[in-house]
Amino acid sequence: MIIASLAIAYSIFVYGMSWQNYAVGTFFTARSGVFGTPIQVSSTFIFLFLLFAVVLIRTNIGAFFNDLAFRVAGRFTGGPAKAAVAASGLQGMISGSSVANTVASGSFTIPIMKKAGFKPHVAGATEATASTGGQFMPPIMGAAAFIMAEYTGVPYAEIIVIAIIPAPLYFLGVMLSVHFDAKRNGLGGLPASMLPSWKSLAKRADLIIPLVIIVWMMLDGFSPARAALWGIGAAFVLSFLRKSTRLGFVGIVKMLEAGARTALPVIAACATAGIVAGTVTSTGLGDRLGGSIIDIAQGDFLLVLR
Repeated sequence: MIIASLAIAYSIFVYGMSWQNYAVGTFFTARSGVFGTPIQVSSTFIFLFLLFAVVLIRTNIGAFFNDLAFRVAGRFTGGPAKAAVAASGLQGMISGSSVANTVASGSFTIPIMKKAGFKPHVAGATEATASTGGQFMPPIMGAAAFIMAEYTGVPYAEIIVIAIIPAPLYFLGVMLSVHFDAKRNGLGGLPASMLPSWKSLAKRADLIIPLVIIVWMMLDGFSPARAALWGIGAAFVLSFLRKSTRLGFVGIVKMLEAGARTALPVIAACATAGIVAGTVTSTGLGDRLGGSIIDIAQGDFLLVLR
């Protein structure tokens, strides 16, 4: 909001646009302004993937990924924290949202980390840092990835492939930080009795089908919107196969409401970003800033990149 306010002030008081011209350019220009590319992407792609994440969380399908993370990493040094990092990575694969990631796994992992001996601020920081990585963890990445695909013209499927290496490296860095902190404080892993069994995980292996469908469809050339719709449909159908994941009428209504509420902050952010982008385009500020940076660097593009 502060940046958007500064952008409006620059257009009116520095560049000299009238309120009428600025309002027309901000609200009625198709490719810039409030209803520009960011809000168009959020209404077509981002909302569907956020709804997909909400469906998985509300039907408890997302809990499968938490259990898988604890089964794999829970028994090692600093196991609860490592499991929290792994769970955030797996949740990030299906949510693409740091907030949804934290809500889905943090309420469960943070108390376990504190109980295992991690200091409260370390437990909270670990979950927040790991959940942030959910925004660029393939295959379902955050809003920025969809906007990036729209602006650059690079297919979303290619952006997924490009992110395959840096995203795991991010989580590896968080995992190493947790490991050394646990070593320094002598914190061990969880006992086997507290970990879900491989047998129970195997019985729920079909719950990854929605994610497999989305990955396959996007890599096969289908649009992200169609892939998301098929993923939502598959998750909804699978939810009726088990009592623990089945939703009644009230549960379905609340799930749809949660999907809308989850999307609102993202939509507001995209609209605000459109105001800034529209100001940069309509006033020529972007060209002037780019030219000034190149002049300061005296034409050294390597210096500009730094």
